[in-house]
Amino acid sequence: MARRKEKEPKKQRSAGASFFKFIPLGGMGEVTKNMYVYETPNDMVVIDCGIGFPKE
Repeated sequence: MARRKEKEPKKQRSAGASFFKFIPLGGMGEVTKNMYVYETPNDMVVIDCGIGFPKE
């Protein structure tokens, strides 16, 4: 029986090698259709900025 390869732990970046990613998922500049991802070495946050207006 073949032995499973152990998963390697995620590599942590050093304090001097930090980064910040901004990823638009759609609707840049469009009203009601904005969604973004903000990513750092340790976290990822999805923000839905879309708003709607009531129909009159």
